[in-house]
Amino acid sequence: MKCKWEILVKALPVILLFAFSIDSAGATASNNVAARQDRTKLKVTIDPRVELMSVVFHLAGNPEYNKCKSKPYMGNLNEHFAGHRNHPAVKMAKKLRETRGVSYDAVMGMAMHIEDINSCGEIVPFEPRPDTLDGRWRIDEAREFLDNCRDFVKETDFKAFLAKNQSQYNTAVARLQQLIDTKANLAWFDEFFVSRDDVDFNLVISMLLCRRSSSCSKIMTVRRKNKKQ
Repeated sequence: MKCKWEILVKALPVILLFAFSIDSAGATASNNVAARQDRTKLKVTIDPRVELMSVVFHLAGNPEYNKCKSKPYMGNLNEHFAGHRNHPAVKMAKKLRETRGVSYDAVMGMAMHIEDINSCGEIVPFEPRPDTLDGRWRIDEAREFLDNCRDFVKETDFKAFLAKNQSQYNTAVARLQQLIDTKANLAWFDEFFVSRDDVDFNLVISMLLCRRSSSCSKIMTVRRKNKKQ
């Protein structure tokens, strides 16, 4: 399901992405009350998974991931990944766009379907195919791509890139959080998305997308706290 919500954020090269984390273990009565109260405060964050997918598809040449207006951020990116534009993850991302149309929300959707950037593991098994996985992803190709991304994280020292940009992330998060806290009317959330006590709403910034965006994707990721290891 697509939603439309337009907020003009000056000087913040961001896209707004809704990530819904569902805890299958359920919530207690007290947690239910807290969840309703917390819903009035939408948390703005940076997600390393979003940064990873954005960078890979930026290097692959996807135009929608080449809209960043932050010169310091782009300077850091070009310097850090200068020797990695032919990495298998980047090559496969380019092929996926050309052959499967993997772009825009399909990229961000994959970010929400992995555990973390270290493992690039499936947050829920891809088999049977989860309804939330975009149809442009074939299971075999998605797994091969994630294997390449895991190697990309190691080979490029991706965590060092994140650390280098931490001050910019902090500034972007603080500015957007202030805007949300003072200007956003969230009263429509429960009616639009249907009230649920086991759902958290987060706003995830992506630095590489265009400065102004009016589209966002509804993505649900299921996290089982009591899953067997």
